[in-house]
Amino acid sequence: MNKKTLLSSLLLCFFYITMHAQVSAIERAALIALYNAANGPNWVNNTNWGSDKPVGEWYGVTANTNVEKIDLSRNNLTGSISAALGDLQNLKWIDISGNNSLGGSIPAALGDLQNLEHCDLSNNNLGGSIPAALGRLQNLKSLELAGNYLSGSIPKELGDLQNLKTLNASRNKLSGKIPNSFGNLRNLESVYFPANNLTGSIPAALGKLKNLKVINLYRNNLKGLIPPELGELENLRLLLLGSNHLSGPIPATFNNLQKLKYLWVGGNNLSGRIEFVIPSLERFYIEGNAFHFEDIQWYKMHNHSTIFSYLPQGKVDYPSSPRLSKGTSFTMTARIRGQQKHYQWYKDGVAISGATNASYKLDNLQFSDAGVYHCVITSDVIPDLTLIRHNIELTIMRSRTIAFNRIQTIDQTKSLVKNNTPVSVFPNPSRNVLNVAYAASKPNTDVAISIQNLEGHTLLSSHKKAATGNHTEAIDITSLNSGAYFLRFTTSGKTTVKKIFKK
Repeated sequence: MNKKTLLSSLLLCFFYITMHAQVSAIERAALIALYNAANGPNWVNNTNWGSDKPVGEWYGVTANTNVEKIDLSRNNLTGSISAALGDLQNLKWIDISGNNSLGGSIPAALGDLQNLEHCDLSNNNLGGSIPAALGRLQNLKSLELAGNYLSGSIPKELGDLQNLKTLNASRNKLSGKIPNSFGNLRNLESVYFPANNLTGSIPAALGKLKNLKVINLYRNNLKGLIPPELGELENLRLLLLGSNHLSGPIPATFNNLQKLKYLWVGGNNLSGRIEFVIPSLERFYIEGNAFHFEDIQWYKMHNHSTIFSYLPQGKVDYPSSPRLSKGTSFTMTARIRGQQKHYQWYKDGVAISGATNASYKLDNLQFSDAGVYHCVITSDVIPDLTLIRHNIELTIMRSRTIAFNRIQTIDQTKSLVKNNTPVSVFPNPSRNVLNVAYAASKPNTDVAISIQNLEGHTLLSSHKKAATGNHTEAIDITSLNSGAYFLRFTTSGKTTVKKIFKK
């Protein structure tokens, strides 16, 4: 037998032995446990499962002397995932994605698969939390958990996955904060957590992940500023932060993201000038924020290639519901940044003739002045952008005074003389009754109390003479709308102002 023939024979023998090699009884039992737990008889393809055939010939299983790969994706697995999979110590790849009726929780025993490199459990019906034990998978490169019903917080232990490149938990019900430990994932290239209920701020530690190419945190409840540290991600291609509650400016450090192609920050409360140009940027979305004409103007002038979407923007200023006394005056304003602006004030949806300035004043208020006001603002600089001021719902009341109801002296008023405190207000916030405690140092002390809105207009007021001693007065505030007000307390020529809140 020549050498070539001998070599061919040895190779054939090797492949035969490999193909027919039997895995250990423990590994075979683990596969049978998976088959039983996931309703194997009803799989789309269950060829050879449970038979005497070598395990490597079972549908979806790759095995030599050990099980190395399981691919049962889109195979109508139902029931649950067996914890016995943790016995497959040499498993490198598992994909059981796309089985919409596969429920239960992720077994913590999967954390025992020390050789696992790829784990795809996406698009199933899995619930419960992400096991912290998955943080032990030191060889894991890809963790796919998207499209399930996973809840609870993201375990900080996932920050121990030093070789992880892809982390995807999109479209779940995860809550809590993004762990700062993610700053340790030095090989991470893509992180996806859109369509969850994550809160807190975006960790600045993400700026340390120099290999990151994709960050997708769309549609959560994240708050706070966009960390300037994200501008250090020189390999970033895709950044999706839209539909959160982020505020403040887009960091100027984004000028360093010279490989960025897609930036979406729409649907937040961002504001401030956009003064950077990224030549690689193909799409830039900022719609649904709080940007004014001035904020957008610079970028519009210097950008000539990017698809730039900025329409519409959110309403400006804040909604308010002032309740003012008949005969007083009131000025409403629209504070807008930018040049060449045009204003038009409306009452109950009808344009007010001549009301074309940034402010609109009503003198000698009458009941007919009550209504809902807003302002529409345009600019010649960015003619396709229209900004709308939040509604001002004005209520006119008859002139009235506070009705004080004397209540028993309490310990809190006794302490006022000791502490030389002129006035104490409690409870604050309050829903119906606000107590004002004070001490009068002499007979017939003049005491004036008023409640004003944030524009300084008096809504409730009273003047009385108080006897020597400690007093607590109960003020009925049920007529006030929810919000913040000022309480002014004047006695003996001295005035104290306290901010109060109506629930």
